[in-house]
Amino acid sequence: ARTSKAAGPAVSLLISSFAHAHAWATHVVTAAFGLIEATVAPAGSPWPLTEALVPLYGCVLQQAGLLTARHPVAALSLVGALASWDDDTEMGRGLRHSLRMQEVAVRLVVERSE
Repeated sequence: ARTSKAAGPAVSLLISSFAHAHAWATHVVTAAFGLIEATVAPAGSPWPLTEALVPLYGCVLQQAGLLTARHPVAALSLVGALASWDDDTEMGRGLRHSLRMQEVAVRLVVERSE
């Protein structure tokens, strides 16, 4: 599924539901971040699903920061997966841009990681 854009709409729906994640049980939040992390292609691998979700990773990082401000969440490996990309491809530039735009949220996740 990761090598196809077919799961994009379902993952987009999950991402939009993060607005209510403060009411979720911790294990549900952990599972959701794990699923999002699984959509991030290894650095240099042009997965269509990752490409389709590039504009949404910033929203995920923002929500991770908001949730982490209340209590630590398991999003450090997601940050790592996004940070593993270089700026040498358009997708890499998009992923790195998401990290830069959500710098405060990323710092919170890193500082308060479990």
